[in-house]
Amino acid sequence: MSESLAKFLESSLELLRSYPSTAKVFLEDSVAPYLAGETMQNPDLAATMDALAEEHARTFNYQAGDVGYVPFAMGHYVQNTGDTTLRFLEMFKSDHFADISLSTYATGIFERTFTFK
Repeated sequence: MSESLAKFLESSLELLRSYPSTAKVFLEDSVAPYLAGETMQNPDLAATMDALAEEHARTFNYQAGDVGYVPFAMGHYVQNTGDTTLRFLEMFKSDHFADISLSTYATGIFERTFTFK
């Protein structure tokens, strides 16, 4: 839990508690906000991601010189499982690119939706 997200949760406690499904995700035991440095767990999201991985995830093992294609707006993850240096090049038909983690993206959505008190 980042310091900024912990601060946001603390300042939004009353609002979060008024939505049980949201409280279940963002409040420990649906009651108290997580503190900075704590690990926030979401078993429902984990189960969903596991199901998606079993049904829809595709894994490719590329060799040196291989070229891959990721469809537009498709999230992707690259991991070097070998023992040599990975050089990864992404090309886009856009003048803007933002490399952002899912947790950072989710935090940004909530910080823009609710304001700090």
